[in-house]
Amino acid sequence: MAEHKNEIGLPAAQETPEPNESEDPLRQLWHVIRRLPSYIRLAWRLMRDPRLTCREKAPLIAAVTYCVTPLHWPVNAVPVLGQIDTPLALLFSLQYTLNHCSPARARSHLRRLGMHKHQLEEDLSTVTRVATTLPRKAAGELRFAGVLARVAGRRARRKLFGLTHRP
Repeated sequence: MAEHKNEIGLPAAQETPEPNESEDPLRQLWHVIRRLPSYIRLAWRLMRDPRLTCREKAPLIAAVTYCVTPLHWPVNAVPVLGQIDTPLALLFSLQYTLNHCSPARARSHLRRLGMHKHQLEEDLSTVTRVATTLPRKAAGELRFAGVLARVAGRRARRKLFGLTHRP
């Protein structure tokens, strides 16, 4: 099957099946991650566009700076948040920039990369939903792990010290 190319010869943004609400949150996030290279190219194009004002480019510059500076490294150590913050920052900044430039200019940039604005909005919604779902799911799993550890600790203490009742 032939690969579709956009106007500048790059592969068009990959069409992936749309995630649904009942799908595993990590699988939903995977659909977005597969499109991140296209979003990075879009950010690069928007930052290099001389027709955009500094005010329109500022969120993109801030998001890229945040993602590549040492300020970002401690956040990466935090489970879930460390993996979600980069796509969130990039997608929010792209949405802001595209909403504040002329519609024709936004369509032009998106079309050149084989993308659509509704896809950006859906991906932003997905990442936001995953960012709120995963911590709750992880908290439930941590509580379960805590209960298991407590029960295992009690049993080990009883066997090691020959206790028949709780101290």
